[in-house]
Amino acid sequence: MNRARAAMRLHVVLLFGLLGCCAAEAPSASHRPTAVAVVQASALAFGDVVPRSTAARKSTPPILVSDHSAAASLPPGRIAYVADSEGRSRIYTVRPDGSDKKLLSESPARLFVAASAARGGSLLVIRSEGDHEDALESLHLIRGTAKEALGVQSRFVRHPSFSIDGRHVLFESSAGGFRDIYRHRLDAGGPPQRLTHEPTGCFEPSFDPDGRSLVFVSSRGGDPEIYRLAIASDHWQRLTWSGGRDSAPRVSPDGLHIAFVSTRSGAPRAYVMGRNGSRPRPLAGADSDRTLSHDELRWSPDGKRLSFIARRRDGAALQIVRFSTGERAVLQPRAGFDQTASWSPDGQYLVFASDRDGHTDLYTMRHDGTEWRRITRGPATDWLPHWYAEGPKG
Repeated sequence: MNRARAAMRLHVVLLFGLLGCCAAEAPSASHRPTAVAVVQASALAFGDVVPRSTAARKSTPPILVSDHSAAASLPPGRIAYVADSEGRSRIYTVRPDGSDKKLLSESPARLFVAASAARGGSLLVIRSEGDHEDALESLHLIRGTAKEALGVQSRFVRHPSFSIDGRHVLFESSAGGFRDIYRHRLDAGGPPQRLTHEPTGCFEPSFDPDGRSLVFVSSRGGDPEIYRLAIASDHWQRLTWSGGRDSAPRVSPDGLHIAFVSTRSGAPRAYVMGRNGSRPRPLAGADSDRTLSHDELRWSPDGKRLSFIARRRDGAALQIVRFSTGERAVLQPRAGFDQTASWSPDGQYLVFASDRDGHTDLYTMRHDGTEWRRITRGPATDWLPHWYAEGPKG
């Protein structure tokens, strides 16, 4: 195995550790949260900165497309990403064609770009300091040249995300217990608000589009299942009853559907259900090969498509499915590991990390698998890209 491939495997392991919920952390076996949420990695660096099945609809065969299609004009915006090299993490931004590279921050601590605001370039970064077993993590906000710590340092800080309007941040943290969910209002100052107090833990929070509720994972009923929390009333609603491990819930942009990962039929697979838990079913168009597992579910900004990573022991491939029809477009089969995809703000393109050419770099492509190109070229390991629209800085 060459060094680039070994580096990619190491990053996949680290990503599972940072974003998933490790069994070793759980208070008991019956309360273990799932560890499938690979890829919601992140946070940002501060100069010292820095996780009963119903029948599936009939799948449509994949559309195979040619490699190295000539790239047409790409949408505007910028792409933030992490470059790891020589014991340091650096956060850069580039234009979608790879030009105009700018350094935002660097640190000997491990930095993970976890989320970007829909507009304006605000970034959430997780900074991890110390040996892996004893590391302490902290969440930071970068807006332009301004850097701000959100909350306190703790052993675990995971799954941060912005509300649609960019005014609030959700994240999970072990600061006050095993693992609970916090909300920080960015324009109000003060400490984050603790939203849950659950001994078995609450994980992987994600805002509903209206910002008044969130979906998340908890083991309060035994197995990891998906719940909704109305923030104002503190009302919990259980959405899944699978008896397996349900994880990584993501609400569609119109608020009508939830995509998630579940082991209810064996390996972790992509599923969708209605807003209130109705009609849980395998994602139409997802590969039915049972040797695969799915993770890193991402809705396109217009809600028309879902991207995910189909993973097996010897590789991982990005896949894109049209939600309404199950039509699937994939890159032409190629050895390697794809990971950490992010949609362009207009939903027409994606950026992702891959070692398909022997080194972990960033690539862009259209949602149908065409017009793909490599936009970074070593020597650092480039990953965790986030594509955002430029706009007024907060």
